[in-house]
Amino acid sequence: MSTSEYNKAYYVRNKEKIVERRKKTQKAYYEANKEKFYKRHKAWKAKNKGKMKEYNKKWLRKKIKENPDYARNATLKRLYGITLSDYAEMLVSQNGECKLCGVSHEEKRLAVDHDHKTKRVRGLLCNKCNLALGALGDDIDGIMRAASYLEEHS
Repeated sequence: MSTSEYNKAYYVRNKEKIVERRKKTQKAYYEANKEKFYKRHKAWKAKNKGKMKEYNKKWLRKKIKENPDYARNATLKRLYGITLSDYAEMLVSQNGECKLCGVSHEEKRLAVDHDHKTKRVRGLLCNKCNLALGALGDDIDGIMRAASYLEEHS
């Protein structure tokens, strides 16, 4: 039996032990040289921005294909600190309607209304109501003046 045949046979017989030992060794080396790996990875990413962008696009498409709500949930989490299930609970508590005008969510998806200063979520509004509040700067006095103006001219 030649050396290479012996080595192959040995590997087949002891594959689990060899793989486990290799994992431990690699992990120990990584732990001892984390900074080196981090710098090399950071340099590679900077050098290969196009590849990274393409990889991230593919990854996101795959993730959305696996779970269509993934992107919506990530956006809600990032912008408002709520999950898709929190959004659904709010929708049920509002009977599926805009909190201001009562338009049904089936006509259009309701927007998450939040206080821009405190970032606290206030409720779900249709796009028109959300834009109106935003245009008035979430200012109660401004809203009251607008209401008075409408009463005067109706």
